[in-house]
Amino acid sequence: MSLAELFTSQPSRLDLSGKVTTLPLQQELVQIMRTSSVAELNLEGNHFQNFDELVSAILSNPNSPLRMLVLRNTGIDRNSVLQVARLVERYVPLQKLDLSCNAIGEDAMSLITALQNNERSPMTVVNLANNEINNLNVPELQHLLMSREQLYIHLAGNTILMADDMAKVREVLQMRAPIINPQTADSQPPPTPQVTNIKDCNQQAQQP
Repeated sequence: MSLAELFTSQPSRLDLSGKVTTLPLQQELVQIMRTSSVAELNLEGNHFQNFDELVSAILSNPNSPLRMLVLRNTGIDRNSVLQVARLVERYVPLQKLDLSCNAIGEDAMSLITALQNNERSPMTVVNLANNEINNLNVPELQHLLMSREQLYIHLAGNTILMADDMAKVREVLQMRAPIINPQTADSQPPPTPQVTNIKDCNQQAQQP
């Protein structure tokens, strides 16, 4: 079944995890997203060669209802995360974003800044677990969380330098504990055990 047929058969919720692995398929996905009505899109395990084109396609679709985007283990690094930040800053409907098991590093702050700049954003969950994040602008993160009472940022599996302010951030996050589940749009409490390293990321990605 082609990507176009998949989009037709599942118009609102589409799981493409591990299915968009070649450049032609990725180009087909870009074209589809320009007019797609999909609300929940799971792209786990697909490593994109031209991620900026996918972001541009989503932004160019004025009628897109996309509210959940799963980009877990898609090879997003410090360069392509800037494209994700562009999407977060300009795209209003997006509510849940899963970027776990990538290699974003300190450029995770670009996402925090983008959320700050998008005052209309209804975002409730940003999953940044296992992204090699060692340092964050804690005051800016704390300010974002205090101004967005509905927002939860999942940071498990990152060795973030502890500070008094970071301890306050952790207290806030403990009171807001939903995560993204690709199978449902509903918020759920964190699973046990939580993902703690990239090896676990790979193992969990292979589970049905």
